[in-house]
Amino acid sequence: MQLRGGNAAQAASDAFAETQLPVRRRGPRQDGDPTSDGNLSPRDGGDAPQSGYDGDLTNDGRIGAPNTTSGISNRAIDAARNASPDARERAPSDGDLTREGQLDDRTGAQTTEPLQAGSPQLDRTENFIDRNPDELPERDPLEEVSSDDAALSAPPSSAALANLRLRTDPSLRSDDAYEQNPYDPIGVRIGNFIVLPELTSTFAFTDNVFQSSQLKKSDVAVQFVPSVVVASDWSAHELELSIAGLLSYYREFSSENDREFQGRARGRLDFTSRTSLTGEASYSLTQESRSDPELPTGTADRPNVRTSGAAVAVDHRFNRLSLRLRGNLERTSYSDAVLLNGVVDPQDDRDFTDRAAQLRGAYQFNSDVTAFVQGEVLRRSYKRPARSDDILRSSKGFEVTAGVEGNLSPTITGTAAVGYVEQNPDDVSLKSIQSVVVNANLTWRPSALTTVRLNAQTDIDGTTLAGASGQLTQIAGIEVEHSFRRYLIAIAGASYEKRDYVGSALEERQLIGALGIEYLFNQNWAIVAGYEHTRFESTEAGRDYHENAFQIGVRARR
Repeated sequence: MQLRGGNAAQAASDAFAETQLPVRRRGPRQDGDPTSDGNLSPRDGGDAPQSGYDGDLTNDGRIGAPNTTSGISNRAIDAARNASPDARERAPSDGDLTREGQLDDRTGAQTTEPLQAGSPQLDRTENFIDRNPDELPERDPLEEVSSDDAALSAPPSSAALANLRLRTDPSLRSDDAYEQNPYDPIGVRIGNFIVLPELTSTFAFTDNVFQSSQLKKSDVAVQFVPSVVVASDWSAHELELSIAGLLSYYREFSSENDREFQGRARGRLDFTSRTSLTGEASYSLTQESRSDPELPTGTADRPNVRTSGAAVAVDHRFNRLSLRLRGNLERTSYSDAVLLNGVVDPQDDRDFTDRAAQLRGAYQFNSDVTAFVQGEVLRRSYKRPARSDDILRSSKGFEVTAGVEGNLSPTITGTAAVGYVEQNPDDVSLKSIQSVVVNANLTWRPSALTTVRLNAQTDIDGTTLAGASGQLTQIAGIEVEHSFRRYLIAIAGASYEKRDYVGSALEERQLIGALGIEYLFNQNWAIVAGYEHTRFESTEAGRDYHENAFQIGVRARR
């Protein structure tokens, strides 16, 4: 629910991104789930998960991450690509899930009109529900894997808009636009491109605007979250552009206003049905969180954090076996901090550049399940020694993971991986960081109306705190989403994050609980509301805090 959490992970906000409420998070993390479906994530051991928000715990809440943008989904892209002109013009029904008191077994959605012979509803019922399995033609379950004409023979898809909140149920996808959720946006078609604009405007309240135990002040704000996505609709190749922003205006404490932006461009060039080249460029601007221990005490305005990156990957598939070679370059810089007394405190010792290379191998056992192994090497370079202890924080490291992804059962989809990560500072006076890696992004649908998302992530972030060699970050989150009607959705969830500053005594823990609700009038308009409670604890005296935040607003999209 994109409320103003503390310094910690985006896990809870990710869990509630569907309410479209902006969040302030700490730090410019570029972490991503090291699993893939073709989308290049700047730092991860792989690509951002296709189910993205289905609770993707990435980007630490920066604009453009799922928790700060929109509910626009891959399914919306599919609907816009496949919808007939009549479907585009048809207004959705009131969303009442009633039809003689029965639910559709596949979608949980029903029409308000009786079925007629030859109607699309009846045809789908015959094809997918009532037919006897024994009457269906036999076919090899691995047929798609061995056929160049099948969907699995196409180059890896990009998860079209990994920075957007995904509410995609693979079992509901269809080329028939009639089967799409009538409340999904359909976008605007301009030639061979689909444009998905969105704007969320909210009224927000927080009882701890400075995220502090000593200076606990409440304030209200007006917030705007605009975004636009442009996706190609070509038979081959692909181009995606996304822009998102966050503007907030606090009534009393203008120093806490947000001015955030993220832009991303991604393209894929298909050489053959088995080989593709993917490239990506991104830029983001955000402000540092008040709860960051590296923020100088007594700072008037929060320093800006700028991150720019580029990545390229080559994918090739040998029937069931596929390989990916990927490299990326990313630079993060901090603006100087201006203290309340007017003194300028330079922050350029915190600037760093990440260079990474990854090799991934995957084997598709059948049309549903793929196993993968991947390894990554990383070089992190700092511009100059830290002012805190005059030690240069440059380091090198590696990460190895293995896991499975796809439709793991009839009701569970996503990715789960385990592995090992290690980061070694160049300066021998700093400790090495080693950890077991647990990464997961799983979606469980116990019924057509209820979705449960489970997430976990392990990563190593940089720091310039005296004596510390880095941050070992561990995150876990859960979200439950239930649709009382297709137009009325409730969300509840929680996340837990632990940050260990290896080499120092500092350790931080954060627990976030959130509730959200969304009422959709039609494809274009919705009311969103949410509540989030944050409990932040630190071993450093005086830094613990609690925060309660509320938001209510309107979302417009096309």
